[in-house]
Amino acid sequence: MNTATNNTISASRILGALKRIVPGIFRLFFPTKNSTTEYFTLSYEERVETVQTAYAHSVKLAYLGDWLEWDDAQFRHEIQKNFRPYFDLMLSYADAINASAVLQLGGYTMTESRWLAAHDFPGRIIASDYDSTHIDYLRDAFSRAPWSKIEYRVVNLEAPDADSFSGVEMVVALAVLSNIQPEGMERTFAALAQSDVKCILIGDMYEKAAMTIEPTHASRSVPMTNAKNWAHPYMALARKHGFDAFFLPDFTYSSYLEARGVFVIYREIALDLHQKAIASAMRNYIERQPTIWPNYASETHSGLVASPKS
Repeated sequence: MNTATNNTISASRILGALKRIVPGIFRLFFPTKNSTTEYFTLSYEERVETVQTAYAHSVKLAYLGDWLEWDDAQFRHEIQKNFRPYFDLMLSYADAINASAVLQLGGYTMTESRWLAAHDFPGRIIASDYDSTHIDYLRDAFSRAPWSKIEYRVVNLEAPDADSFSGVEMVVALAVLSNIQPEGMERTFAALAQSDVKCILIGDMYEKAAMTIEPTHASRSVPMTNAKNWAHPYMALARKHGFDAFFLPDFTYSSYLEARGVFVIYREIALDLHQKAIASAMRNYIERQPTIWPNYASETHSGLVASPKS
């Protein structure tokens, strides 16, 4: 091979290396803006406005799909095939503690409230949302039986008032609290501590750094890496405000993208009642599995397609 050929190969290799290296150097010194990263640098008021605008009724309306059109039979079928053990835990805890009223935080399509109604929960069922327009919409949409027994309440978790948790013994919050700011979480737990609530079932994302039970760590909320959400130290917040807490694993389509779990926040609930509730929930979950898995692998959900691992 002559010198000219060698020089051509060397130049080609150098050019190839530069093509790989230069973009990385450019990103290092001139990083592109990341809306998620920027979100966590905003003021408290700006973060609240961002979230409440994103989840306003006018926005949610476009994503409600055909859920509101399901009749009772179809909804009961969808209940049976739902893959999350969270709902089984919700039903079993409501029964185990003999809750007179259950409050759902975050209305959207009122899945938790409708589960309770479909399973003939004898107590009061209260669905809530921060957006009064959305509450009015849900009240009209679910005015027929068996949903007609559901009550409605406006609850702003960034600034809960004395009535937010009044007359309630159990609170359920699935994929809701990670949208609330750390300042709002502190106020929410302070309000819960002053209420009659004795069980709070939280289903949400978590980060390792927020998995602490020390009350002094109650302010250690962790920004999520890929979303405008917070991983809150729920167990530490609970203990700071006079509750106890423990953690259970949960499961959803996006489990490979972010870790999710169930935080059982409680007070004045004996160990045997926890054991009864969890055993009942797992029994129900096992019994439902023949209807969960037949079509699970073939179902698709936008934004939740796993990338092949290299």
